[in-house]
Amino acid sequence: MKEGIAEKQDEIRQLSNILLMQSMIIVVFAILPTMLYLHLFYETDVRQAYGLVSLVFMRSLLRTQFIIFSYPAYYLKKTKIFLYLNSGAMVINLLLNYLLIPQFSYYGAIAAGLISDLIMVSGIFYYQKRIVEIKWSMRKTMLFPLMIILFTVITEIIRINAGFDPFITAVLITMLASSGLIYLYRNELNIFIRKRWKRS
Repeated sequence: MKEGIAEKQDEIRQLSNILLMQSMIIVVFAILPTMLYLHLFYETDVRQAYGLVSLVFMRSLLRTQFIIFSYPAYYLKKTKIFLYLNSGAMVINLLLNYLLIPQFSYYGAIAAGLISDLIMVSGIFYYQKRIVEIKWSMRKTMLFPLMIILFTVITEIIRINAGFDPFITAVLITMLASSGLIYLYRNELNIFIRKRWKRS
């Protein structure tokens, strides 16, 4: 089975990059419409939640990374690792919720979720490297998504402390992410557009 993965590395990388690219496009370009919807059509506490959208949506990027790095473990039937990762992440999540929520309220819950998801991604990534060597494009599969998440967290911390409008940081996140997507994933975008064009 390892030989099968080795033979199809180019295809695995390409499909993984396309999946991650699609996830980032959906997440990034859903932030502003979701915020607008909450801001315009709801009141009181629900309306105030529009400022949390960027942070909450970032968990989807980590989950997509986890799915991508999980493929080799599923393919090679090394699924016991998921029990350890899920159990460890759950314990860490509960502990962080206990520590952070009393002081930071819902931001503490969001931070706990992001940290536990990041631990799961890191764990499955290093485990996957142990069982089979796949030459990922680190910029595309690991560094750029994490850069978007880190940028989102930093800008949201600055916004909360400075009292900026959440739409300002959302626009900055969208601009950074879309620029990076166009630059890094231009080949995958061309492939994706050509496939869609042929189907139509």
